[in-house]
Order: sequence, then structure tokens, then C-alpha cells
Amino acid sequence: MLKILIVEDDSTCSELLARTLSAYGNCDIAADGQVALLMYNKAKEENQPYQFICLDVLLPHVDGREVLRRIREAEAKEGIPAKDAVKIIITTSVDAPGEVMSAFQLGCEGYVVKPVKKEALLRELKKLSLI
Repeated sequence: MLKILIVEDDSTCSELLARTLSAYGNCDIAADGQVALLMYNKAKEENQPYQFICLDVLLPHVDGREVLRRIREAEAKEGIPAKDAVKIIITTSVDAPGEVMSAFQLGCEGYVVKPVKKEALLRELKKLSLI
């Protein structure tokens, strides 16, 4: 079973993602980027890191791009190789080509535009060998 973090400020969307992903692991939900970073760090400290994160871009307090940047920066400082890093898929309504390119440059492994279709999300998980 995967340890999954869903970072989404829309409760309907986070519930739908959790319903889809709960078949593959235990889902925690963070409603903003600041809480997501706290949860990510706590899980690492407890030696139970997240294996997969669904990350919205437009979030209160700390946006998704900054969350992604900070996670990748922390992994680099710890010397975690890319193959062992948490897998992050951006799930957002922002589908501008520049945003997609920026997300991949920051280190995401997938990008799914909302409304998130179950098939598209599962296809990304399969590409990452998570399911």
C-alpha cells in the first residue's frame, strides 16, 4: 500500500481523489501548501515518507510550485536519488504550456488537468510504476 498525500484546497476535488486513490494506499489530505510541507516533513521524520503526492498548483499560503521546489530541494540536500524521490503529479486546472513546462522543470513526474479523470490519473500512476 502506498502512502499518499493529496494537496488540494477544494474539498470536493480532494474527496474524489481520495476515493480513487484509497484503493492503492492510505491517503492524507492537506488543504494548503504550508500544511502539505509540514505533513511531508513530519512523515520523513517518522521514517514513513510519502511515496506519492497529488499536488494542486493554486493553493493558499504556499502555492504548489513552491511546495514542489522545496520538496525537491530537501531531497537534493539529503542526497536522495531521483529514483527514490517521492513521485509528484500536478493536478490542476492550469493547463497553459508554460505552466506545464515549469512544473516538469521543478521536478514533477506527471501533470493532469482538472477535472481529473480517474483513467488519466491511473495511467500516470502506472507510468510511474506505482500501481
